[in-house]
Amino acid sequence: MTGAAEPAPGPDSPTRPEARRRSGSVDLFKFLLAVMVVGVHVPLFADLHPDAGTLLTQGLYRIAVPAFLCLTGYYLALGRPGTWQKATRRFLLLFLIWSVIYAPTWADAVLADAHPLRAMIEPLLFGFWHLWYLAALSAALPLLALLHRLPSPLLLVLATALFLAGFALQHADLLTGQALTLPLPLYRNGLFLALPFLILGHLLRRHALPERIGPTRLAVLALAATALLQAEALLMQRLAGHTGFADFRLALLLAAPAATALALSLAAHPLGTAMPRDLGAIAMGLFLLHPGVFIVLTNFGLPYTSAATLLILALSTAGAVLLARTRLSRLLL
Repeated sequence: MTGAAEPAPGPDSPTRPEARRRSGSVDLFKFLLAVMVVGVHVPLFADLHPDAGTLLTQGLYRIAVPAFLCLTGYYLALGRPGTWQKATRRFLLLFLIWSVIYAPTWADAVLADAHPLRAMIEPLLFGFWHLWYLAALSAALPLLALLHRLPSPLLLVLATALFLAGFALQHADLLTGQALTLPLPLYRNGLFLALPFLILGHLLRRHALPERIGPTRLAVLALAATALLQAEALLMQRLAGHTGFADFRLALLLAAPAATALALSLAAHPLGTAMPRDLGAIAMGLFLLHPGVFIVLTNFGLPYTSAATLLILALSTAGAVLLARTRLSRLLL
């Protein structure tokens, strides 16, 4: 969940180079998004009230991954030769390294399956648990590089259409009245989830929307879009009986880019100067480490409670800080 490449001006980036520099405020945003990812995987407050779990795990926290993708699309300097190739190699290498690190976990499940060769397809192509994000990025970045010079209206239509296709696949039971059983997660991938939000991030950059709209109006827009996201989550639960995980929410098409643009519009905020320089790396470490901490603690009998979530978050953050401040960070983050 890094920014993929240092921003640079190009034919598709009309604003000044200084508007593209990273900031402590953006890194703080990335860290908060990583905390939300932990909350998705280890639901916070779901044991205290079901609506709290729905509003957080199936609502607010769902902004996290799309917003990370928007940031990557924004910071990727497609006007600079070799940028997307370097970013793709980086994410693919991270995917391979962390797949090996988590192999003791996913390999056990593969070997225990009645059809181990077929069971191996998912972790190798789509990634174990959270690693699907790295696999999706590795596939979507070349597609963005191929498409990024298309006119903005066409890119917007394409992003929306791809996301709606993913929504239809995941929520086929709502649309057809019958559950659609897929052998693989054919919706949560580079085409239907990663590419749409990479495109939206790219459009934020192309039209300098964070700078042009400004933080006040963006804050109103982000709050309104988040309220729609929360309402959608409750609607799915109450009317459709959906209580399971859902990567696709229609309101994310507005909420994720709005929240991202708000964070980018605050890039020069004095708050950024108080943030640790390696906060972005710590956010990446938190994202990558927390499933391992969860697996270890649950194997020791840790209960599935909000207190357990906070413990997992604290230990994962501590591990991420340590990892970000070692030489291994260049390889693992």
